[in-house]
Amino acid sequence: MSGRVLKTLAAVAIAAGTLTIAGAPAQAATSSTAASPSLQACGYDPVGTWAYYNHCDSRTWVVIRVEMAFADDYDRCVGPGRTSLGGRSLGGLTPGVTYAYYVDRTC
Repeated sequence: MSGRVLKTLAAVAIAAGTLTIAGAPAQAATSSTAASPSLQACGYDPVGTWAYYNHCDSRTWVVIRVEMAFADDYDRCVGPGRTSLGGRSLGGLTPGVTYAYYVDRTC
């Protein structure tokens, strides 16, 4: 193949990749807001400016540690499904939740 044909194919591939990437966020936003808790990721789930914790075991309640910026971290008992934790800290520069994780205890 000539150099010109290769450049044209590369340009088409790049354009196709750009269109795919540009279309992905709209689909992701739609599916994440419409997805049932069983389809969402387990554990810490930051969505926009809000923080959630998804506990995927339908049979237990567990203790999670909620890490905070500009406030004390705390433990919280959560049941099955999605639990709202409050506003997120944006880049650790604003008050709010920075992370949450299971601390290996039931409640």
